[in-house]
Amino acid sequence: MRDVSASTNSLEVEIRGVLPQPYLGKRVRTPLSDVSAAVQRGYGELFAKLAAARVAPMGPPFLITSGPQQGEMDIELGVPCAAPPAGGDLYAGTLPGGRVAVVTHRGPYDAIGPTYEALSTWIAANGHAPAGPPREAYLNGPDDVAGPEGLMTELIWPLG
Repeated sequence: MRDVSASTNSLEVEIRGVLPQPYLGKRVRTPLSDVSAAVQRGYGELFAKLAAARVAPMGPPFLITSGPQQGEMDIELGVPCAAPPAGGDLYAGTLPGGRVAVVTHRGPYDAIGPTYEALSTWIAANGHAPAGPPREAYLNGPDDVAGPEGLMTELIWPLG
C-alpha cells in the first residue's frame, strides 16, 4: 500500500502502509571488527534452514540494530517467509504492520550512516515520530552487482 511520496533535496522518502510479516530470525552479538562476517554467517544459517524446510523467502532479507555499543553490535537478522521453520537459535518472529518511512540507499553498506541521519531528520521535519527501530532491507547483494556502488538497501522506519 502506498500513501505518499516526497522529496527533500536528493532524499526521496516514501510513506507506505505495510501488513504484519512473519519471518525467520536470528540474533547475533559481535565485535565491530567482525560485523560483516557475522552477518554473512547468520544469513547463511537462515537461508540454509529455509532451503532445508523448502520454505521460500517472501521478501528481501533485513537487519535491525541499535548501533554500536562498547565495541560490539547487537544485530537481528531476518528473512520474511510465510511459515518460519524455527529451531535451535533460529526463531519465528513477525514484523509489525503499520505506516513506515522508506528511503533507498545506493552504495556501500559502510556508507549508509548519512542516509540514516537524513531519514531521521526528514521524519522529524515532516511531523512524524518513529515507532520502533529502523531496519535495512537488502534489495540486492554483493554477488548481484559488479561493485559496492551498485548495492541497494531500503531503510525502513516504522512511524507512530
